[in-house]
Amino acid sequence: MPGDEFDPRVFEHNDERFIADPYPFYAYMRRCSPRYRAAHLFGGAWLVFCHDDARQLLCDPRLSTSRARLPVAGLRAEQRAEFEDMFRAFDGWIAFNEDHRHLCMRQHALKAAVQLRPENLLPRVRRLIDTLMRQRAEPGRFDVMQDLATPLPGLALAELLGVPAADAPRLKSWSQDISRLYGSTNLAPQDIRPIRDSALALLGYLDEIARSDNHEGSLLHELMGMEVKGYRPGRSEAVAQVVMLLFAALEPTAYLVGNAIAALQAHPDQLALVQQEPELLDALVEETLRYDTPVQFVGRLVREAFTWKDCRMETGQVVLSYVASAHRDAGHYHQPDSFRLKRSDSQHLAFGQGAHYCLGAPAVRVIAAETLGAVLRHYPTLAPAPGAATRFNSNLGFRGRTSLVLC
Repeated sequence: MPGDEFDPRVFEHNDERFIADPYPFYAYMRRCSPRYRAAHLFGGAWLVFCHDDARQLLCDPRLSTSRARLPVAGLRAEQRAEFEDMFRAFDGWIAFNEDHRHLCMRQHALKAAVQLRPENLLPRVRRLIDTLMRQRAEPGRFDVMQDLATPLPGLALAELLGVPAADAPRLKSWSQDISRLYGSTNLAPQDIRPIRDSALALLGYLDEIARSDNHEGSLLHELMGMEVKGYRPGRSEAVAQVVMLLFAALEPTAYLVGNAIAALQAHPDQLALVQQEPELLDALVEETLRYDTPVQFVGRLVREAFTWKDCRMETGQVVLSYVASAHRDAGHYHQPDSFRLKRSDSQHLAFGQGAHYCLGAPAVRVIAAETLGAVLRHYPTLAPAPGAATRFNSNLGFRGRTSLVLC
C-alpha cells in the first residue's frame, strides 16, 4: 500500500486529510478494493466506491432506509439507549421511512409544502441575496461562505417558518450539529451529547411554533393543515419533517456554492465559459454535484442477511455508498476528473435514486444557481484574496468550505 493516506483501515470521516481531498483515496479504492468491509467503522460497515455498485445498492430493497440510528451503530446497547429520545423524533423524517408510509409522507410533502416550490421560492431567494450582497462585511473583500452562501438558506427557512431573521444563526447552528452526527464516523457518547442537546432544542423551538397561532401560513402550518390521500401529519411528525428540511437544505446548499466557486477557480476555461453563457448556471450546479458533491456518501442498513457480489452482508450492518467516488468512476463517465459544464454524461447520484430521490432537490438547485449567479456578477474573476486560507468543515459526510474569500 503506497502510504497511510490510502489505507482504508485508518479512513475516518473526521480526518482532515480526507476532508481536504478525498478523491485520491477514492481512486485507490476503486482500483484496489471497490467493495470493502471496514471493521473499524460502525461496528463493521461495507463501503462501496464504484458507480454501478452505488446506484444498484441505493435502490436495493434488501437494504433499509430506516437509518436514524446509523450514527450509533457501533456503540453498545446501553450507550445507544441514552440518545433514544432524539432518534425517536428523527424517526418521523420522510427519508427514514419506507414503503407505503414513506409514499404517503412524500406525496403529502410535495403537495403541502407550497412555499418550497421553485416558482414560489425564487423571488424570496433573490431578495435575500440582494440584501446580503449589500451587507457585505468589508467592501472589496468578500467571503463567499460567511457573507452569503452560509446565511442565505437559514434566512430563507426562517422566513418560511415565520420567525425573526435574528433566529437564523440558531437554526444554522442546530442543523450544523445534526450534520456532524450523520456525516461523521465513530462518534463517542461524549461527542453525541451536545448534538442531542442541539437537536432537542431545535425540536422544542419548532414545537412552540407549531402550537402557536402567530405563525399561520408558515411552512409548519402548511404541513399540518393539509390532508393528502388520508394522511395528515400530527404536530410531532410535522416538526420532524421540518428538522429534516433544515438539515438537508442548510448544509449541502451552502457547501455546494463553495465547491462550485472552487471548481471554477481551478478551471479558468470553464469560468470564462459561464461568464460568456450565463444560461449555463444550471449546468454549473449539476456538474458541481457530480464533480465535487457536498453529500459524499449515502447510508443504508441491511434488512436481512444476503450475499451480493461475493460480499456477505449481515442483518443490521451499515452499507455506505460513496456517491462522490462513484461520480469519478471512469467506467461510467468520460474523463471523470475533468470539470466540464457542457458534459453530455452529467447524470449523478447526489440526490439519491428511486423512491428516495431527494425531495429538496429543486429548492437546492434554485438557491445554488441564484447564489452563484450573484457571485459571478459581482466578482467575475473569482480572484482569491491574498493570504486568505480556505477552510473546510469538520466531517466528510457533508464536505465543503467554511471560508472562501474573494477580492
